[in-house]
Amino acid sequence: MLDRETKKFHDELIKDYTEEQLAFIKACGQDDLGVFYYKNKPYANSSQINLYIKPFNSTVEEVNEEIFNFSTQVTTYINSFCSGLEGHTLPLLKQEDYIANLDGEDLVSKDYIYSEEKHRNIFNNVIDKGISLYLLNMQCQLNFAINILDLIIDEHPLKYRIQLLIYYYSVQAINFAYSSGYFEELEELKDTITAVIETHKRIFNSSAFRNNLFHYKLYTEFEHSLSKNYFEVMVETLISISLENLLTTVYKEMDIVEKLIKKIIY
Repeated sequence: MLDRETKKFHDELIKDYTEEQLAFIKACGQDDLGVFYYKNKPYANSSQINLYIKPFNSTVEEVNEEIFNFSTQVTTYINSFCSGLEGHTLPLLKQEDYIANLDGEDLVSKDYIYSEEKHRNIFNNVIDKGISLYLLNMQCQLNFAINILDLIIDEHPLKYRIQLLIYYYSVQAINFAYSSGYFEELEELKDTITAVIETHKRIFNSSAFRNNLFHYKLYTEFEHSLSKNYFEVMVETLISISLENLLTTVYKEMDIVEKLIKKIIY
């Protein structure tokens, strides 16, 4: 799917090129993968964006109008929500608490040649480039969870849930690639790969815990507690670990996995 969507994007980029332009990119290549960095850490890329716009049923050229319509509808919901907070609640919300302080110099984008193997200038040649792109998506999500999410959401169950799900899928991706034989040439990384997979299995050994993360399935033993402590109660009840200890382990593992992916794909 990644290869198909990347090829479609590549074809859209060059479809109006003249013969001279086509001759030039045949000789020199065409950038068709954009990567966005925060403090030199990749947190998003154009392959992800192509996947994210699919629910809008749009091509790359048409998506602006669809996103505008979507944003208009979301704004209507936000206005309705704010109207419901007027009175005693709204004055208690401090605007400064909802402003993310970002330095524009920390945000950088770079373009790479991906589709044309002859001119490709991203990823190594050790593993399949499609698997590398797949793992880059995971690396971007990890860096978003590690470096960006704290700027957007304070300590809150929503943040913990997002981070846990990103960690879950990232190690699942490594496990898939490893068990499918894509890392046979990376013998020096085998111990680290197996270690992160085993830690992941221990954390998500409880099917009830996984179900709650994915679906917010409520269980009778703590359904009476739907306060802000619900997430903490859920974790301690289902996997017998305090939320603080779980997050400490997960944040450490996320950092290890992000660095591991970097070693694998570059």
